[in-house]
Amino acid sequence: MMRVQSSSARRMSALVCSLLLMLPTAAMEHRQTPEIPTASALEEPSTSGEVEIPRGEKEIGPPVPLWAVEKTRGLQKKRRERNKKKKKKKKGGGGSVSGPRIRLIFDGDKTNVCMEARSISNDADVYTARCSNSSKQQFKKEGSKIKIGSYCLGYSGMWLKIKSCSSSSTSWSWSAPGQMKAKGECATQRHEPGFNERCKLQDCKRAQRHKTDKWDDS
Repeated sequence: MMRVQSSSARRMSALVCSLLLMLPTAAMEHRQTPEIPTASALEEPSTSGEVEIPRGEKEIGPPVPLWAVEKTRGLQKKRRERNKKKKKKKKGGGGSVSGPRIRLIFDGDKTNVCMEARSISNDADVYTARCSNSSKQQFKKEGSKIKIGSYCLGYSGMWLKIKSCSSSSTSWSWSAPGQMKAKGECATQRHEPGFNERCKLQDCKRAQRHKTDKWDDS
């Protein structure tokens, strides 16, 4: 005789069957997907000990102390001042300066460097100075003489001096293109253009090497 199942038993049996069907799906969902290694992960690690900085990014170093920044600025300022002084010593033309004078020609160009007497008196020394309207620069060529006031430009030994025009050491000759000569030597200030340099006579070939053997008397 067959036993007839009650409705509650049937429901319990259906629930058990449903749970059994769900078990494979749940197991698949909880299974972890294996990670696929990227190209960068496959690269060998660097052995140099250096950290590679991504392109476009700057490496940030340790902070620079304030004293180092101030010292650098001070050195830069001194360098600028030095360069300004060098420029003043070299080429520059005479600007609005007018009147007769003896101006140095350096490397084919007129400079702002002129002969200047320490004083307009006998035996005064002659130095270079910035071209100006000073009476101590007013040299004027008259024949073989170069006059300044009532005196003339002359020499004593190798040094240029202010002399009485009657002295035999005041005769000059000019040879193209601008060499001032006395006793076969050239007037020069010895090296590249500069102020407060004592003028002298020197072997013309040596003065030519320094490019300070030529003067303009206009």
